[in-house]
Amino acid sequence: MGKLINSLERLLLSRPKMDDYLSMLPNEKDFIDDVIKNYVKPNSILRTKKHFFLRKNVEPKSNDFWKLSWNDILMIRNGFKKNNLYDVLKILYPIDEKQFLKLEILNVFACYKYITEQMQKLEAAELERLNSEIKDEDKMAGAEELLEYGYYNSLRAICPDLTKQEEYLKLPYTIIFRELAISKLINDINLKKQENASRKNQTNGR
Repeated sequence: MGKLINSLERLLLSRPKMDDYLSMLPNEKDFIDDVIKNYVKPNSILRTKKHFFLRKNVEPKSNDFWKLSWNDILMIRNGFKKNNLYDVLKILYPIDEKQFLKLEILNVFACYKYITEQMQKLEAAELERLNSEIKDEDKMAGAEELLEYGYYNSLRAICPDLTKQEEYLKLPYTIIFRELAISKLINDINLKKQENASRKNQTNGR
């Protein structure tokens, strides 16, 4: 950038872009990272300029993440895993990589924080309704090996028909979540029945 950004005021005045970030000195990056961590608030609006975009400001394709497709949710999570800002933002905003580099750093991270915040709400619901511990006997049988297949375990469970799985990935996540929650509930009920029957048989056998 040619000059050291060493104050919040100068940072706000200079409004550096994502492509500037690539050429910053280490202490400039550290300063910006600290500002992002402590001062930047979540914001769903991506600020753009008509020189590079069709319109000035861009909203995400949905503010209700439950309405995003299952595939969108999976792609966002994959972007998080790779720590790739562009891969995450392009799912929700109509931008290409060149346009991404012309976006203001602080606004990009504000949108990224917004997306993270919304995804955390989904994950909280998943933890409450979908989470289940692997029993010791299942671990001994090798059940943990299934974890490497990630989402495909869930896809296969609610859609065994291989010819229809692509269509399921296009469905709103709220529908997928409901199906997974019901499937887990039914499975839990059946396991409880089996355990009760086993205890009853043991009692009758005494």
